[in-house]
Amino acid sequence: MSDAAGMGEVSQPPALVADGIIKAIKAGDFHVFPDPIAKQMGDAYKSFAKNVVEVSSS
Repeated sequence: MSDAAGMGEVSQPPALVADGIIKAIKAGDFHVFPDPIAKQMGDAYKSFAKNVVEVSSS
């Protein structure tokens, strides 16, 4: 699929996502950004996630 999208050279193995999900569940993390491109998105999204998505309703 990454080849069809023109991203074959930067794609990561699918196991990276599965491993990231398992690691996040064990750590109690709500979001997972396992590969370099996702990490860039996660850095941009971090403030919104912390203040809106992950906010505790106490």
